[in-house]
This record gives sequence, structure tokens and C-alpha cells, in this order.
Amino acid sequence: MSNIVKVVCPQCKRLLSFMDAPDIGNKLIVCPKCNFRATVDVYRSGTDGIGEPKETEITTLPEYISKDAMIVGCLRVKETGKIYPLKQGRNVIGRISQTGTADIRLSDDIYMSRNHIEINIVQTALGLEHRLVEINSKNEVLLNDESLPRGNILILQFGDKMILGKTEVIFEKPEDEESTKII
Repeated sequence: MSNIVKVVCPQCKRLLSFMDAPDIGNKLIVCPKCNFRATVDVYRSGTDGIGEPKETEITTLPEYISKDAMIVGCLRVKETGKIYPLKQGRNVIGRISQTGTADIRLSDDIYMSRNHIEINIVQTALGLEHRLVEINSKNEVLLNDESLPRGNILILQFGDKMILGKTEVIFEKPEDEESTKII
């Protein structure tokens, strides 16, 4: 019988619970409320991880991230400030929807497609390349205030601004520069 692990997010004080697993302390998790990203041991450490939560326990599990999955950029929603980390490989971005299959669901903006764009992060001889792919969504994509033609692939630069539906998103460097290095 598996045990339930309960920790308190040091940032938003939300109580998180999930099934125990071997070497759980070294697993990275993301708080589904505030997107605070750290190992379970960091969540457990200090008084912040022991005290009473501000809100009731959540019923959805926090997202596990493999330590091998490198964070190689992130998207910040301008209106809310919420940050969504990107991983190397394929990242499909879209709106929040019960029938959506996007890896990253930014908002419930009805003008954003469920699968609006794709950001492919690939290793090249010159380093990481961040490719913005217009995946023939029903709604327009603006990159730095320019319309992205259907089916086009462009190379993103940190600081680029995208408008998906009516949601403005900024492509940014990850908080931890070390995480972008390929080992």
C-alpha cells in the first residue's frame, strides 16, 4: 500500500499531496497554483514546508518533472505574470479546455485554439534552437506584432512577444541559466 506525501508550497502555501515513490525527495514538482518549481526535499525543508496551509488540500497532483528534462526557456503570460517552463523537444501551446491536448495550457481565452502553436527546442551544432511552428490553428498568431503565415516555422529569440488569440505571451530565458546547458 502506497503512502501519501503531503507538502506545503513555500511560495503560495498551498497544500500538495501525491503518492510516495522511490527517491521521491529528488523528484522535481511544480505547484499547480503558482508554478513554483523545486525538488520534494526543498518543499519539505524549513518551517515553510511544515506549517499550516493557507488553503485546503488540492485534489489534482502536482506535475512531476524528470531531472533529465531540461528547462530551456519559458513563456510568461503578460496579463497574469504566470510562467510556463518549456522542455527540450516538442511543446504544444494552447488554451485551457477539457478536450485540449496541449502540453501547456495558457488561459481560457476563447480566441486561442486548443492547440495553437508548437515550440520545438532542438540541439544544433550552434546550440539550442527554439523553433516557433504555426500548426494551422484556426486562429491567427502574431509574433512581434507581425502575422505568422500558416504553416511557417520561425526561430524564436528571447524577448519575442507572441499574441495567441487575445493573450500576450513573452518568450524568456529560464530563471536558472545553468539549466540551459547540454551535458
